[in-house]
Amino acid sequence: MKYTKWMGLGLIIAALAVTGCGDKKTATTKVEEKKGNGKADEHVPHKEGPNGGTVFDLGKHHAEFTVDHDKKECMVVVLNGDEKNIKPLAVAAKEFTLTTKEAKTKAGKVVPPMTITLLPKDAKDGKASKFVGTDPGIGNVAEFAGTVIGEIDGKPSSGEFKEEEHDEKKALGAKDEHGRAVIAAPEGEEAEIYLKPGGIYTAADIKANGDTTVSVKYKDLKVLHDLKPVVGDRLCPVTLTKANPKLKWVIGGKTYTFCCPPCVEELVTLAKTNPEEVKAPETYIKK
Repeated sequence: MKYTKWMGLGLIIAALAVTGCGDKKTATTKVEEKKGNGKADEHVPHKEGPNGGTVFDLGKHHAEFTVDHDKKECMVVVLNGDEKNIKPLAVAAKEFTLTTKEAKTKAGKVVPPMTITLLPKDAKDGKASKFVGTDPGIGNVAEFAGTVIGEIDGKPSSGEFKEEEHDEKKALGAKDEHGRAVIAAPEGEEAEIYLKPGGIYTAADIKANGDTTVSVKYKDLKVLHDLKPVVGDRLCPVTLTKANPKLKWVIGGKTYTFCCPPCVEELVTLAKTNPEEVKAPETYIKK
């Protein structure tokens, strides 16, 4: 009796969803009507994709939207339907058209809508799972939303995606470069440090650094500390160990080189609170 009662209640709720909420969508999924039976198949919100991107419905398939801001590149990966073992799925598709809506960076910069052609990457036998496109606007760190349209296996396929705000601190991993556990910063804290001018840290510096934060810009940087710099080596202005030539940040119109991302934050904070204590980059060379 209890089973019958709950089943009946479920049917009533489902009927109300079909008649009254057919046009509502979640942040990353949509409600699709199955042909022939008139019932609505509402997917639960998707989790983060295998590449850390946004998963969405693309026709009858799942797909993942990812962005590489440094390369000004975005990618859509078609996925199989196995939620326990999600893998790329090669499909027959010549190209997709990705259109984004207007977006804003955390610094308030407006990113105009973009239309980007995504072409197959590493195609084999006329099939590919990855489709890549570039646009200067993708270089901006923002939460993008839009549509993807194309044909898969000869059938029109489309879908809508929307990036959710991500925790930039987690881009550094479970531990930072000093082996300390990473604790997620309160919302907006890192943006406040890097995207708001103060002291000798100017708006021009922020633009020169790419209107982004250090954990986003250098999220894939592998840090290896060298504690024995030799004469002529550039030093990190915070630890005075050998600086990593790939890790640079503009402060006060001058470019500094650091050993790891946490040190960038320390010097930027010092430049904003006690600018008189910040020495010139040429000071930090092993003599």
